[in-house]
Order: sequence, then C-alpha cells, then structure tokens
Amino acid sequence: MLKKYSKNHIAEILRYVVFKKRNYHPKYFKREYLIKEFERSFVSAYDDYNKVKDTNPDYLVEEILRGDFRYLLASINKILTDYTLHERIMKNNMEIFLNGIYTRQRLLFLANILKYPKLDTDRAYMMINFRGSFAYFDHEIVDKFLVYFPEPFKTGYSFYVAYANGLNLIFNGKLEETSSYLNKKSKLKKLTKYERSTLLTLKAIADENEKAFAFELDNTLDLYHRQIFYLNLADFIGIEPHGLYNIAKKVWGRFPGEPDKEFWDHDFVVYSKNKKPKLLLDFSQISPLLESWLKKLPSDIKITELMEDFKKEQNI
Repeated sequence: MLKKYSKNHIAEILRYVVFKKRNYHPKYFKREYLIKEFERSFVSAYDDYNKVKDTNPDYLVEEILRGDFRYLLASINKILTDYTLHERIMKNNMEIFLNGIYTRQRLLFLANILKYPKLDTDRAYMMINFRGSFAYFDHEIVDKFLVYFPEPFKTGYSFYVAYANGLNLIFNGKLEETSSYLNKKSKLKKLTKYERSTLLTLKAIADENEKAFAFELDNTLDLYHRQIFYLNLADFIGIEPHGLYNIAKKVWGRFPGEPDKEFWDHDFVVYSKNKKPKLLLDFSQISPLLESWLKKLPSDIKITELMEDFKKEQNI
C-alpha cells in the first residue's frame, strides 16, 4: 500500500517509523511488543493495588480503575493504532487493520466507562471518538454509547459539540433535525475548513444529497492531512472520512460512490464489506480479567462490577 502515496508522504511515513523504533523500541511495530505493553499495564495496575489494598480497598480499587488504569488503556490504544496502521500501510495486511480498529473502539468504550465522565465536553469528545466505529462495523458499541449518553451535549469545543450532537441526531433517525442543526453550526466562525467540511458532509447524509456528500467528502480528504498537528500514521488513512462514508451507507441503505483520493483506502472498503471483525489479540493469554470485560461489552457494565471483578482477580 505504501507505493500509493506521494514521494513526500512516503518520506514522512518512513521518518515516523524510524523515529518510533529509535525512541521507543526496535520492535515497536511488532505484535510481541504490543502484547507486552498490554501485560505491563495489568501488572502495573495489580502492583498499585497490592501495595495499598490493606488501607482502604474499595476506594483504592476505584481510584486505580478510574485513574491510572484508564490512562494505561489510552496509552495502549496509541500503540495499538500504530501497530494496526503500520500493518496496513507497510505490509498491506487488511485483516489486522480491521480487527485492530475494532479492538481499539472497544477499549475506548471500556476506558470511557472507567472514566464515568460528568462534563459535557468529555462526553462530546468521547462521542466523536466513536465516529470511526461505523467504518469498522462495531455498530453495537455505537448504539450502546447513545444509550449511555442520550442527552444533547451543551458545552466544550464548538466543533466537538456540534459534531457529537449531529451524530446523536442522525444515529437516532432525526434527519430533518440533523440537517437544520448542522446548517446552523457549520456557519460558526471558529471552525477550521476541515471541521466545517466534516459537518457539511454529515448534513449531506441527512439531506440524502449524494452530490453534496461527494463534494464535501472529497474536501475532507483534501484537508485531512493538513489538520493534523503532529505526525502519526493515522495521518495517512482517512479513518474519519471512511466513517462518514459508512454512516451514509447506514442512513441510505446503500454504499455511495467512492472518492478517488490519496488518503482514501478503496481496497480496504472492498475487503471489509462482507467481513465480520473480531478482537485482534487472544486476551485470555494476556489478562482473563480484560477478556471478560471485553466480552461483556456492549452490555451494561457498572464501575462497581468492575471493581468487584478486579478484587476477585487478585484473590486467585
């Protein structure tokens, strides 16, 4: 897949790969490194618990899960994303890419449950993190997220709030309301060109306007690389535009025409149409606890249940 990019972008990709291997580990993009990072995270969480469990067990378990452990999950997600994108871009491995993104979305949802956010800005940010789910078919997680946070988002970064509310409305089938809302929000002065085009793409889906959808989706792909503030492999596959494409399919009941752009992954779209993703790793070999949590998703999981699971694991 690497050869599809321009010379400048190939140079950027290779520079990033070299940087990660040099500054993190020579095997940074290897499966065994990813597995060790998962294992390390659980060992760290267990060690923290064992050091202080005699003082105030209930409070400390909650503190560990909502604090350190949640941040460890977020850190692992970055490594997981790098690994799966590296497999896709450098090795043309679409199965690992599909399963990796699917796994990433489930870990994000678990991290969100652990965080149990109370601020609208947090909820809006987490909502837009799930926009890519529709690109990789984890509809169950998206539907559960809507149940988890059913109310409108009110405060926070204007684009996050507008996009999160637009997604909430369109996922609930309120197409006219979505169109009217996004028409207003797309005129906000503080939006970047990429953000405005993203909102207009979602509006075109609600309007069932395939011409406007194609135009704005092209714009998002043209602007996609430029809106990134730091280099990473996610710059080179338009995961968010792919998510919008699959949202259109969900709303319209058919796949729209595909764009012909550098950051569009046509081969993956073809590959994934009839594929059902699965968890990337055998988590039973890493942590039976994490495996049990991921298998429970997207059913309702409460922080109190996770705390009990965690304590039981320590008594084995």
